[in-house]
Amino acid sequence: MLQDTISAVSSPRGKGGVAVIRISGSNALQIAERMFCPSGSLPLQATPRKARLGSLLAPTASIDWSPVDQGLALYFPSPASFTGEDVIEFHCHGGALLTETLLGATFAAGARPATAGEFTRRAFLNGKLKLHQAEALGLMLEAETEEQLLLASSGLRENSPLTKALNALYDDLVLLLSTAYARIDYPDEDLADLSPEEVLTSLQKISTALSALLKSFRTGHAVVEGIQTTICGRPNVGKSSIYNRLIGENKAIVTDIPGTTRDILEHTAQCGEVLLRLSDTAGIRDLQSADPVEQIGIEKARQKLADAELILAVFDGSEALTDADTALIASLKATLTDNPRAYLLFVLNKSDKPAAVSPEQLNQAFGKAVPCVAVSAQSGEGWSNLVSLIQKTFLEGLLDLSQNAIIMNARQNACLVSALEAVRRAEKSLSLGFTFDIVSSDLEEALESIRQVDGRSVNEDIVSSIFAHFCVGK
Repeated sequence: MLQDTISAVSSPRGKGGVAVIRISGSNALQIAERMFCPSGSLPLQATPRKARLGSLLAPTASIDWSPVDQGLALYFPSPASFTGEDVIEFHCHGGALLTETLLGATFAAGARPATAGEFTRRAFLNGKLKLHQAEALGLMLEAETEEQLLLASSGLRENSPLTKALNALYDDLVLLLSTAYARIDYPDEDLADLSPEEVLTSLQKISTALSALLKSFRTGHAVVEGIQTTICGRPNVGKSSIYNRLIGENKAIVTDIPGTTRDILEHTAQCGEVLLRLSDTAGIRDLQSADPVEQIGIEKARQKLADAELILAVFDGSEALTDADTALIASLKATLTDNPRAYLLFVLNKSDKPAAVSPEQLNQAFGKAVPCVAVSAQSGEGWSNLVSLIQKTFLEGLLDLSQNAIIMNARQNACLVSALEAVRRAEKSLSLGFTFDIVSSDLEEALESIRQVDGRSVNEDIVSSIFAHFCVGK
């Protein structure tokens, strides 16, 4: 497949001012010479990385290879290109039929259609991008927030903070492995770079660095993947009003009629620097008092609670706690037992009215202290306190998205968790006096896990999965 020359439209399909057609592969220049007649006497090959005006040719139903447009061509010779191969870009007028006609001409001249993400995949396979940089590029293309864009831009830099952190860990592990191998192969000679005590100190240093890097995943996950957030409460406490204010528009119907929300409403919302994957659920109450449709909604609400990372439990602060509120609190206790990763936050809504319930009463009913914030979904009172509390919970406050190494996704996190576990096993083995062949086995596993983060060692299934999320033409 890498031997083929590929082409695709790299700009959005449809009518527009300009369209871009990209070609990559060993025959890219040959295809361009058939499709493009540059103005002036110099051939396209003589002016790399310069935009050349000329005629773009394509076969049509009536005429073979005739000019169909005036446009630009750029030639990026290998290896100084995005993919590391010869790359051609045609910039033509953005008519839908014209673009498809010129794309068809690339196929007629010898290219094949590129698959999703194939240009970026070739850049990775040809050593132009680390795997985590390719993931940062994917994030940039899909960015929904300024924070995602900032993190993606940082991750794409040639010597990004994450690249530097991984390289430092890699180099330290290689040095320890060389010491271990020397002690295994020449046990009676002092050929190792480090003494056993120095090896143990280095292992502790690596363990600390890995732990610090893994802590950044809390921030990376909150910014990139978003926090699965479930809004719950008894009927008519203002759940849908809070949902609407979080997403910034009136998506949920708000009435005084209990049971208005029947099905799960889902939306993505920006909460400060944190991305929330919101679910507004049906009011939780005794199933016997609900009609069959509402009962289904209540059961779905309980299922959402079981999968949540953040639970916003809403109470009407202007009314004393009801039996339904008490039942909800008991249900939340059971939920947190089954889903210990969930973070619970009490929200006292309707703070614009006289208070009838306090955070202390909620904590007493729950049996332990739970963060609580009073807000008015109607007026916005206390809203900044809610946003601040959520940010404080899910962001490492000292991390700079543009300057610090941050783990952006679950794949990277899983690799580094494996690396840390292997390093800690090596540390324990060495401190207990085990031989260096045992230690080296764990160090090799840690090194392999680091290699998987940046793609120095990764299986085909993972690579395919990552690039399948890219669009065709990138």
